[in-house]
Amino acid sequence: MSKVTFPAVVEAYIATRNEIAKRKKEFEQEINELKEIQVKREKWMQAQLDKNNVDSMKSDAGTVFKKVDTAFRVQDWQAFKDWAIANGHESMFKRDVQKTEVVAFMDESKELPPGLAMEKMLKINVRVSNTRKGDNDE
Repeated sequence: MSKVTFPAVVEAYIATRNEIAKRKKEFEQEINELKEIQVKREKWMQAQLDKNNVDSMKSDAGTVFKKVDTAFRVQDWQAFKDWAIANGHESMFKRDVQKTEVVAFMDESKELPPGLAMEKMLKINVRVSNTRKGDNDE
């Protein structure tokens, strides 16, 4: 029975991390190819609906129908923010902070902005040894 050693566990960890990254990249590539196929199919079906001047078409395989999606982009943040606050629509905001901006502010001011709490979590990171660089490391 072999003894578990620190270098062996680190090496196995790095190998597994690299394999995960490789598989994730391959998977994303395969998914993107499938998405491209779906976009072509959607365009073809849209053309069929338009050609027949209908909003939906049924087949034994399923029903295709038009649906309008709505998206919003902020063109003037200050105007939107002022309006939302003045009219009690703060629920239209996403409540999140940009970590990099908060860290930059804290680095400069040495203080936490009001209303925020900071939590630090210990995490284990593994870096490939300089003698093993190039072994598909991240």
